[in-house]
This record gives sequence, C-alpha cells and structure tokens, in this order.
Amino acid sequence: MERTDVTKWIRFSTGAASEFGTLADDVIHVHKGDMFGISQPTGALLPLDSVRVDMPCIPSKMIALWNNSYLVAAAQSLEIPKEPLFFIKPVNSYTGQNAVVEHSASVG
Repeated sequence: MERTDVTKWIRFSTGAASEFGTLADDVIHVHKGDMFGISQPTGALLPLDSVRVDMPCIPSKMIALWNNSYLVAAAQSLEIPKEPLFFIKPVNSYTGQNAVVEHSASVG
C-alpha cells in the first residue's frame, strides 16, 4: 500500500537547466529556492512525461570500499586483499533515469 502523506520531491530538466518540485499523480508542481532548504511553489505545473528526470541531488565523487565486493572478486577469481582497497567514481560517471550512457571515442 502506497503512503499518500509523503511529499515526493523530484529534480528534472526541460532543457539545459535542472529544476525541482513535488510530484503528485504524474504532475510536477514546480518550486523555486532550495530543494533541501526553503522553497516555494511557483504555481507552474508540468506533466511528468514532458521532462527528463534527473538524479535526486547533484552528486560529488563517490569513494567506495572495494572489499565490500566479495561476490565480484569471487566471480573474477580474484584474491581477497589483506588491506582495504578503495575506488573512486568521478562526478561524470552518474546519470539520470533512462539516460543513455555515452562512451568516449576511445572505448570500443
């Protein structure tokens, strides 16, 4: 059963700029201000299917602990390291919902 008393915030783009608002019944109620601070509805309404859904927030780099990936290591027949290993995902490795992942020309 879906809760109806929870406000659903959404980030979206209709062009180059990212905007935000609340989502109710596939309609976005556009807001201005700070999504995580003080915001106000603008009165503008947009159908959900007329926008590109963006990630919920603007990401920074992700630093992760490789050692949490034991199943990956086992699948690749890799030895489990004695010391923790970290990896970094840069900000340009994220994408929004249903976005096409583009490879650089150097990737086959």
